[in-house]
Amino acid sequence: ASFGVIEAQRHRSRGIDLGMFLGLFKYYRDSYIDLINDQVQQSELRSKFKKYLLRCFDRIELSFCMEWAATSDDMKISELQAKNVLLANEKNKYLTLFESFLSPLILLKNNHIENMNMAGIQLLEPHEGTGFFYYNVNDNNQPDDTKSSNIIKYKDRDILEIFPWMASSLAVFDKYNASYNQFTTQVFNASSRANEDYCVTIFPMRDFSQKFPGKIIFFENISEKKLADMQLHESEDKYRTLVETMNEGILVLNKDLIVTYINEKVSALLGYPKNEILGYDFVKFLHAESKHEFIEQQKLRSEGVSDSYEFVVVNKNGEKVFILSSPTPITDNSQNYSGSYEVLTNISNIKLIEMQLIHSQKMETIGVMASGIAHEINTPLQYVMGNTNFVKETFDKLITVLIDMRKILETITSENIKETQQSINSTVNDLDIDFITEEIPLAITGCMEG
Repeated sequence: ASFGVIEAQRHRSRGIDLGMFLGLFKYYRDSYIDLINDQVQQSELRSKFKKYLLRCFDRIELSFCMEWAATSDDMKISELQAKNVLLANEKNKYLTLFESFLSPLILLKNNHIENMNMAGIQLLEPHEGTGFFYYNVNDNNQPDDTKSSNIIKYKDRDILEIFPWMASSLAVFDKYNASYNQFTTQVFNASSRANEDYCVTIFPMRDFSQKFPGKIIFFENISEKKLADMQLHESEDKYRTLVETMNEGILVLNKDLIVTYINEKVSALLGYPKNEILGYDFVKFLHAESKHEFIEQQKLRSEGVSDSYEFVVVNKNGEKVFILSSPTPITDNSQNYSGSYEVLTNISNIKLIEMQLIHSQKMETIGVMASGIAHEINTPLQYVMGNTNFVKETFDKLITVLIDMRKILETITSENIKETQQSINSTVNDLDIDFITEEIPLAITGCMEG
């Protein structure tokens, strides 16, 4: 009974009279009776259900009629007016939403244009202004504003007359009763007077009452987005070319030291193709002397330290390659450490030059030391040699004197003894015996000290 009262109020506010409602109500009741006859096989149970059903519908019908009869004409008019205000407000919301879209919207009924917003009109012809076809008509149903005039030109026209390229998309949409169909194409924009890229979406009008079956075509201008994408791709290509051709190696590691990215330079440094480096632990490419230091450096990355450091890798040929790394920590959106970005520079030539320089410095030091030692040795040696030469010369003279004296003594006689004595005295005087006896001991002592 309560349900009947509520339904009477609702239908009356919608403008439905009592006769129309009761006629529909009878058909509604008969559908339930048909359901009982079809589903319930036992006659007694079927009779019981029918009796219960008829009593329910009788109560609803009785309460409906009583509510309807008890309402005055003024109340009925007030209800209709209130309902009309609600409908008008709902229509205003629809129109405001419909016209607020900056992208073209076209409503179709049987593939003929039912309505379109101002953006849709501006797509088809240059126009500025606003207004709504629903409101702006005079008593003769003639449009009173420019927007309404323009929409009259397109209302009820076949959409394929305006957009013939849409034929296949609409055919597929209708054939498969699709929930939507989306594609991109170029459309001539009359307002900008240029072909522009649009993403066109066709989807059914979602009307639960099924009173307004049709389609909605939504045009989204993606020219700027497409241009931005193109510029982004160009920028990415430039960046990729720069990274791949730069003289430094680019190495990206995750927090587990797994290689996630390298450029061609790193591949060349290690002598392995990229697929034999990517996805592997980078520690396997390190020289044994660098493994511990490298792991410790990666721990510093997780603490935000980005100081440069050196390490040694072993290439595919087993050769040591000296690397200078300039690292940068990588963090995720939550600022948690997720890996390291490293710029690698091959400093093997610099290391070779350093080793050659160190060797040269060592040789120079040895040369200086040898020169000092030679000087220290040469000075006393010259002193010894001078004294030795003096002793040698003196002894040579003494030997010569002794030989001469022996010859003189062998020829001495009683007759020439005086002459022999004079000759011996002359030879001895020539030796300067006092000088020799004084200097020879000193020279010998000097040699021994040297």
